[in-house]
Amino acid sequence: MGFLSALIKVVLGKPKGSEPDAPPDAREADSGVGYRVTMYGPGGRPAVTPVVSPVELANAMDRYRHVITNELPALATRDQWFAETTHARRVKESSPKALTWLTPFVPIEVARHEALKPIIDVGLMHVGRVPKTLRQLIRERRKAKAPYADLLRALYGACLLEEFCETIRFEGHNAMFSASFVDMNELTALKIDYFTLGYRHVATLLQTDVKWLIEVFGEPQEHQSFASVWPHVSRNAIARYCWGEVHTRQKHSSVKRAAPEAMEHWLRETLTRNLGYQQEYRDRIAVREPFVPQAPVDIEAAWAAMRVPFAVADLETTGFSAASCEIIEIAAVLVDPDGSITGEMSVLVKPVKPIPTEITRLTGITQEEVDRAGLALAEALTRFKAAVGGRGVFFHNAPFDRGFLVAGTATSGVRVTNAILDTLPVAQTAWPDLASYKLSTLASYVGVTTPPHRALADSRAALAVLLAARAKASQDPAPVAIAT
Repeated sequence: MGFLSALIKVVLGKPKGSEPDAPPDAREADSGVGYRVTMYGPGGRPAVTPVVSPVELANAMDRYRHVITNELPALATRDQWFAETTHARRVKESSPKALTWLTPFVPIEVARHEALKPIIDVGLMHVGRVPKTLRQLIRERRKAKAPYADLLRALYGACLLEEFCETIRFEGHNAMFSASFVDMNELTALKIDYFTLGYRHVATLLQTDVKWLIEVFGEPQEHQSFASVWPHVSRNAIARYCWGEVHTRQKHSSVKRAAPEAMEHWLRETLTRNLGYQQEYRDRIAVREPFVPQAPVDIEAAWAAMRVPFAVADLETTGFSAASCEIIEIAAVLVDPDGSITGEMSVLVKPVKPIPTEITRLTGITQEEVDRAGLALAEALTRFKAAVGGRGVFFHNAPFDRGFLVAGTATSGVRVTNAILDTLPVAQTAWPDLASYKLSTLASYVGVTTPPHRALADSRAALAVLLAARAKASQDPAPVAIAT
């Protein structure tokens, strides 16, 4: 699902009666070897106790050392680069300011293009669609032998925008949440162009993009990353978020600390908790290792399932534990054997318990939204079954989703009997040397938009990975269309 590090406060509860300023995790020295992090599940019950290495923690603290001495006040609404509620209001009012978040990266003349309007109206969540749209417009102009330098500058800027979004994430927060801590004035003061940064450090540029850039503008004299040239923009954004959290905690804490000490304390416990969670995930993966010999069977089943109509699906949930967390969104894409999408479905599910704040930050799914449009779990699963029919259904890291479907059956009485297949071992077979097999990493690797943690977008991304893996494995002699 790709949101391990983001669930810092969701899965890790605080035992009742604990001291107000105590960390939500219980850390204790582990014979000088590391910190043993007791992770609490629902009701304050101890769950797992992974050990966090002091070296890991020290390295993590070093990444954010700049925050401790960089206490910044919250931004006024007018100075925020992108805030979802502000953007929605501007779009509703047809305000010209609805474009301002894009214009540091994309010239205003191009930003006003009719083809970009639906994407810009949605906002930062679908920013990955901007380069794709611009590429299509460039191809049309090239075919007509018309000038396209303006679109090419915009394409370069849009790819840089995707790169920049990655630099403002703090421990798994999505870009839409982090963007409200970026100072618009700092962004507009920058000279963001091809000649300043070059192309070698812009991973979202495709080979075709680079070819066009060189043809039109020539080779740049140097190549630099956004973060190396303007590190203060993302560092200040992260500092504003962190200090906001610390100030909120200090207000409600009986233990008062000096500002730098309070920040160091908060960073240490947050990073320790996050590292512990990542270690717990690695421990879970290690448990699966004895079953690796079954992978060839799974792969053969995957290839067989793709020779007939199949589906790729995804769930968004309120956490990791199928025993205590709930489904809040179900989506699926229906696919023919040639890789073409023949249908889609997506429904919100109204959970029994409130959606945790961190899940809303991660997915953009709000309590108000599920209260208004969410279906009961039984109806959502019924619609899912009706949509996919008897097809085999692929999930990325399928054991996770299977667990929630099984739990959903027990709760709703609606049983999903389809064959469940996994895109993860398929990707591992196709690209055995990758460092990570997270869906977002794989999506970027095969050249599609990084999923924004919404079920339908993740389903499309998983399909693109699946089709690319099939092409890589040469299971079909004919080329397949990569879904986006």
